[in-house]
Amino acid sequence: MENCDDAAIPNTKRRAATNASINIAKRQASNLKRVSSLLRKKRAYKPLSEEQEKFLQANSELVKQFYKRREKRTELLNRQNECEDFPNVLEEKCQKLAQAIHDAEFLIVYTGAGISTAASIPDYRGPNGIWTRLQKGKDIGHHDLTTAEPTFHSYGSRSSS
Repeated sequence: MENCDDAAIPNTKRRAATNASINIAKRQASNLKRVSSLLRKKRAYKPLSEEQEKFLQANSELVKQFYKRREKRTELLNRQNECEDFPNVLEEKCQKLAQAIHDAEFLIVYTGAGISTAASIPDYRGPNGIWTRLQKGKDIGHHDLTTAEPTFHSYGSRSSS
């Protein structure tokens, strides 16, 4: 017959290991929060104490993690911004595109929202687009995509050489 105390030992060890890993994760999250706070303070050109500087040096991996997260966040925010090229840059890009189309034996073009709105499919990112309205908490109405009207561009075309 097995002693009850012997059966409790593995559970106690497992519980202790689980608690230890939870505590490590909490400490890491707390340290990341502090690193983040100190780096924001530093960015605002506020001087850090010697103890704060040592803390950042001791947690260099968390500092790297902070900058990596900030870079990723900035990249995601930049994707949301629509930008326009200067006319001379646009002209140069159009020339390159025209040359690539001219030189291509085959061509497939994937288009964005501008083509679909011409076919009566609602805009998504524009100032009155579905995503924009949803973010502002506004009603988007009812949209039946079966009523979309294909345009010439939807059918594709074949170049005769």
